[in-house]
Amino acid sequence: MRRHRVEGLFVLGCSAGTDGTLAVLGERPDGDAFDLVLAWCGPDGTHVDRLDYAPMDGWPEHRPTLLAHPAGGHVVLPEPGRAFRHTGPGQWHELPVTGVEALASVTPAPRLHGGSAVSDTAEWDVVLAHGVLVQELRYTARFAIDSATGTASWHAPWTPDPADFPADRFGFGDPADPSDPTFEDGAADGFEEDDEPRAVSVTATLRRGGTTYLVSEGSDLGSVNGYGADFFTCAEVRDGRLGARPHEQSGWKRRPGKHGLRGRFTSDGTHLVLTPVFRTGEWKGRQRLLALPDGVLVEPTLPRGLTKATVLDRNGGVWWLRVGEEFLGLDGGIVG
Repeated sequence: MRRHRVEGLFVLGCSAGTDGTLAVLGERPDGDAFDLVLAWCGPDGTHVDRLDYAPMDGWPEHRPTLLAHPAGGHVVLPEPGRAFRHTGPGQWHELPVTGVEALASVTPAPRLHGGSAVSDTAEWDVVLAHGVLVQELRYTARFAIDSATGTASWHAPWTPDPADFPADRFGFGDPADPSDPTFEDGAADGFEEDDEPRAVSVTATLRRGGTTYLVSEGSDLGSVNGYGADFFTCAEVRDGRLGARPHEQSGWKRRPGKHGLRGRFTSDGTHLVLTPVFRTGEWKGRQRLLALPDGVLVEPTLPRGLTKATVLDRNGGVWWLRVGEEFLGLDGGIVG
């Protein structure tokens, strides 16, 4: 087991490389301000890069996104029009970015504001918000890097059809009964006719072996911590519509208590890490691992003394965990 300590880091995202290295993107306090840093946890130890190209003064419009490049290294997107390829500790260069105008349909403005994207090629379906709030993660847009020219480009954004999901935001009415007045005028999932339009979240994507997956953590991310989510879906995307669903839970608003799941794909595309929002319910707050594409759900078997560790990622045969300010790399498996 390898241990890497990075103090005072507020984690924004992480990605594991095929070389057994974990890159952790985060904010770290520096006096009265914060620095954006990229911490490298690898066989040669721990190295922290201060990313001066993305100052974190005040409340930034974008939350930088971290992508694992299948050819090695990582890519940081501080905003849609800028991209930086990191090939190793202390080594990075900026990539020219084109096609930002293709994101104009995301109104009032396309924002990087969290989310996760994994791919086995240099093309990712990056999660976008249409405003400044977390609950507005609704879109994905293809971001591609051309290795021959060293340039990057954006392509037209896409948002899923809410009708493909078991949305039930308020948990009243009968969606199976068309005569139920709650669902008149197409206002399914409890929205009144003059209320905001239906939508669902998109929080994580995966492109692997020609198949695209997405994760939706419910209808309204902004109220999950306070009131719980209405559903969770991990599904394949085929021709813009949902296909096979390796994992889905719904009807939460009609059950006692609060429910919610976070989902992130591992960097090697083999698993979805599921993290409960609450410590109630069947899982009692414990994480689960969903194997892809078969959808087998297992509880990770963690080494003695690490049962409270958080599973972060997997790649190159290494599982990465977090305990406090330590990042741990396990060469052995945690799936029985």
